[in-house]
Amino acid sequence: MVCSATEDICSDDTIGLLCTLAEKGYKVDKNKLQYVQTEVHYLGQIISKDGRRMTPDRVQSIRNMSKPTTTKQMQTFLGLCNYVRQWIFDYATLTAPLLTALKESHANANKVDWTYDRETAFLELKEAITIAPVLATPDYKKHFYLFCHCNGTTMTAVLTQKTSMGHKPIAYYSGLLDPIMKGHYPCERALAAAAFAVQKSTTIVMGSPLTLYVEHAVFAILQRNKSTLTTQRVSGYEVILSIPSLQVVRCHTVNPTTFFAHPVSEDEQVHDCATYTPEEESEVREDPIPGSMLLFVDGSSFIDQETGIRHSGAAVNRAEQQ
Repeated sequence: MVCSATEDICSDDTIGLLCTLAEKGYKVDKNKLQYVQTEVHYLGQIISKDGRRMTPDRVQSIRNMSKPTTTKQMQTFLGLCNYVRQWIFDYATLTAPLLTALKESHANANKVDWTYDRETAFLELKEAITIAPVLATPDYKKHFYLFCHCNGTTMTAVLTQKTSMGHKPIAYYSGLLDPIMKGHYPCERALAAAAFAVQKSTTIVMGSPLTLYVEHAVFAILQRNKSTLTTQRVSGYEVILSIPSLQVVRCHTVNPTTFFAHPVSEDEQVHDCATYTPEEESEVREDPIPGSMLLFVDGSSFIDQETGIRHSGAAVNRAEQQ
């Protein structure tokens, strides 16, 4: 792809490129050549001076897809959607019910079971693709901004740059936290989300100045003495978040949808991420709880040979305290 300042320069640059390719023994398909255009179609997207947007054909093909009923159909639908996930805000949350349906279909004779939540997610995902915004083209003379939020199980972020019209989105990022991180404290989940967002944005930012807005003091979490994170995780997060071009700003609230961030001022009192741990009460006691029940539990499971589905059951008997 050749990008030039004027039509004449673009023509000269294109001819020079074609001649070089010919000298090297390469051939170019004339039917695929988009010669000196103000916008070009490339891999399902339209690229112009205004930014990148999905082609109408790609959007329509997803909108026209019927509800998947088999594993292969669901994989096809999610594959098409995944290709355009940079245009979709909170993509991971939207697709979570559909991914669950896909996993269950493998044990259900490759048939997809639909529930109300899954049908709602299917329709909302198609609607989000229909109204997807135009993503701005990165300007490496300008500063990058990354708004990151973690809702407990999902990381959501948007990479932007400022223009005269305010912040313009360049890419949306989202992902599910792994099962281990979902069990950690909110501060540590926010740390994982911040590292995930910064790592995802590196393919576009490429070392340019970047400001990260996040709701927790991520560096304080990394440096605290008592942590439930493994050394390997901490080291990995340090490598990602310690790049010289990154500035981290702690905020009260970060809303990637509206590019809103309310930074914390120096004189404000907020919880200390370096020492904060939720209050816990140990569930293990030395003496029995007065008036408690005495329960005997036994369980079993088996796999249905016809459907391949595992069934489980449990028996619970109650006995009076002696």
